[in-house]
Amino acid sequence: MRSWLMVAVLAISGLTTGCAVQVQNPVALAPAAIGPSAGKVGIAMTELPKVDTAFPGAGCLLCLGVANLAHSALNAHVSTLSYEDLPELKNQAGQLIAQRGGQPVVLAEAFKFDGLEEFKTDKPNFARRDFRPLRAKHGVDKLLVVEVQALGIWRNYASYVPTEPPKAVFNALAYMVNLQDNSLEWYQPIAIRKAAETWDQAPKFPELTNAYFQALELGKDAVLKPLQAQ
Repeated sequence: MRSWLMVAVLAISGLTTGCAVQVQNPVALAPAAIGPSAGKVGIAMTELPKVDTAFPGAGCLLCLGVANLAHSALNAHVSTLSYEDLPELKNQAGQLIAQRGGQPVVLAEAFKFDGLEEFKTDKPNFARRDFRPLRAKHGVDKLLVVEVQALGIWRNYASYVPTEPPKAVFNALAYMVNLQDNSLEWYQPIAIRKAAETWDQAPKFPELTNAYFQALELGKDAVLKPLQAQ
């Protein structure tokens, strides 16, 4: 996915899909929400995004073309970066829930929002899609979803001009929906930014690459830490 497409997709992806929706505030995860009496907790991850570069603020096609040309070596290198063990994040989440006496059910397939209708309510802390049909489909009482929305290296621009050095980026949402009433029992936006002291080290960009893997670890920790036993 090219940079300008990534930024557009992030604006409309996942749980926040819709026009002029109210921003969902974080919801802390209560210890009892995944404990022995919480019922079965399904754990799902959406399909991982491509590790990519992006240039927010380069708002015209010519601006993006100039930014991509100036960072052609970085673009090529970022495309080679791996997820490491990020695909195992849902299994790691399941292990932590089991350690707290919960009943995790890890869903093997990448989670898709297909067929989930809009959930209309004026009350706060409810999912904006109707997840309730998934209770019977998967045989679970709650669904914990991890949406990794962006991974890679971003550099902010003002039209044609970069405004700061490139930074490693990990953007995600982690949330848990009670499938009985569609309420959110956890909602955690995650936005990791990690800079490198020296970044312009083509072709391997060692310090910026290290920043990427640090951001990856920090992002995973942000998902898993609330699930750990207190």
